[in-house]
Amino acid sequence: MDSIVDYYIELKRREMEEYRNRAENEIHVTELLECPLKRGFRQRYPFLVAPTLPPFMHGDLIHLGLQKVLEIYGKEKGIEVEIEKEVEKKFSVDGREVVLKGRCDAVLPGAVVEVKSALSDMSIPQAHHVEQLKIYMNMLGKKGMLIYITPNRATEYFLDDPMGDEEIVERIRKALNNEGTPRFAWECERCTFAWFCPKKKTREAV
Repeated sequence: MDSIVDYYIELKRREMEEYRNRAENEIHVTELLECPLKRGFRQRYPFLVAPTLPPFMHGDLIHLGLQKVLEIYGKEKGIEVEIEKEVEKKFSVDGREVVLKGRCDAVLPGAVVEVKSALSDMSIPQAHHVEQLKIYMNMLGKKGMLIYITPNRATEYFLDDPMGDEEIVERIRKALNNEGTPRFAWECERCTFAWFCPKKKTREAV
């Protein structure tokens, strides 16, 4: 029998290969929510990208489980539920056309849904998760639902106000110019590229 873990790792390898082969004017939604240096590091050091470590697998499997529930919900309610929907929107940034791309966990007729997992329910909803959903709300013109699954709590947050085009353009500009590194105090502590990063900071120094 084939190894399921090996198959999962192969799926992640394909995802990273797709990421590396994108067009020069493309940027991903998740790259607007993290330290801008990661974008370049992923191209330079693909062997340091670690989406196959058990903590990442844990989050992926929670996503898959909730997406299956949403599919069943859609069938029972007679509504369309799109899983892992790829979206894109073009923005003009300093006279240059940039294509913002993303992949939503699920899209319902009236809302875009993002699923998040965490080891604790402290500080939820987290700012970058809310920002990610608000960007998708802009791209799709829908309301938003943020679902959290933690060992202590399973809960939902409903959002009505999308992020505006001007703020998205500014975030794209900062990401392309490597401005604001890191974005959050905890990023360097969890970053696999920190070993080689000239901008690495301790939590006290951020």
